[in-house]
Amino acid sequence: MTADAMRAAEEAVFRTVAQLDVMERAGTAVAMEAARFAVGRPILVLAGPGNNGGDAYVAARVLKAAGHDVVVAALSEPATEAAQAMFAQWDGVTTSLYEARPRPVLVDGLFGTGMSRALERGPRALFADLAKAAQFVLAIDLPSGLDTDSGADLGAPRVDATVALAALKPAHVLNAGLEKCGHVLLADIGIPVDAAWRTVARPRLSAPSAYDHKYSRGMVAVVENLMPGAARLAAGAAMAGGAG
Repeated sequence: MTADAMRAAEEAVFRTVAQLDVMERAGTAVAMEAARFAVGRPILVLAGPGNNGGDAYVAARVLKAAGHDVVVAALSEPATEAAQAMFAQWDGVTTSLYEARPRPVLVDGLFGTGMSRALERGPRALFADLAKAAQFVLAIDLPSGLDTDSGADLGAPRVDATVALAALKPAHVLNAGLEKCGHVLLADIGIPVDAAWRTVARPRLSAPSAYDHKYSRGMVAVVENLMPGAARLAAGAAMAGGAG
């Protein structure tokens, strides 16, 4: 979903579900993945001023409650009501992004969906240094510094994994996002999504067994015309791929 479509879907949900409840789900989903990859290593969570930062504060709180060594580095004071409410519930160590020290695991909650301008030089350099020093970097929704709708690089470092919230965004599968997002994990946070965009999973084809036949493997019919080159290539690829 594009940034505008995602915002519309969120606003529709917020008419019946409290925004803080949805943010709690998002932050908890991020915390679960961060804990899985951290394997006990100290964690630094970067929090921006918007709702992406609110998700970051939730993730930090959930991780700390589970016994992880967590520090939050904030770019600035929370600027939205939801982020302010989640910051108020965070009872751990908070430092400025400009004073943050590297830790083995880095969670990027600076900027998420909706970014369309380049990262400012200061935060961009600090984020890049912290990401380079970390052993594992996990981004919340999108790595900070990617254009949501085009995947254009606005100053994002490459992360190891990204937790896409509610739906994939174009930046997860386009342009610089293909490299910058690392391994993309989709988290269901209770926001119904309906979009014209669709993604198709990479097929997993096993080798035929001695008992397989065309009805268990599936049949492929290739129709050719006066210029059969592409059709013959397609037929050969179907045979090599294991079609019945």
